[in-house]
Amino acid sequence: MHLVRRVRPQARTGKGDALNAAYDQLAEFLPADTDRSAVVVCVVDADGRLAPGALAAVSGPAGFADPEVGGVQVGVRMRNVGEERPLPDAAGSPTPWPVC
Repeated sequence: MHLVRRVRPQARTGKGDALNAAYDQLAEFLPADTDRSAVVVCVVDADGRLAPGALAAVSGPAGFADPEVGGVQVGVRMRNVGEERPLPDAAGSPTPWPVC
């Protein structure tokens, strides 16, 4: 697993910029002999939280374990959904999430 994190001034310039930066960093991170067809990229906003079993679910038989599958989407819970103006330090209450 490789986490890509952006900070200002590069951060908050749009989803397209974020994805392009992530792919650039991924290309630098992966060894040259990596089978790129076996790489899974997960995109989650900073305020999103995946269920603890999300990785197992997407890599299982109903997900990327099936060679015919090219994309998988799971439910994501937003941790600050109840806040009028989310603050960087604020964390929402933990919620038990089902894997979708």
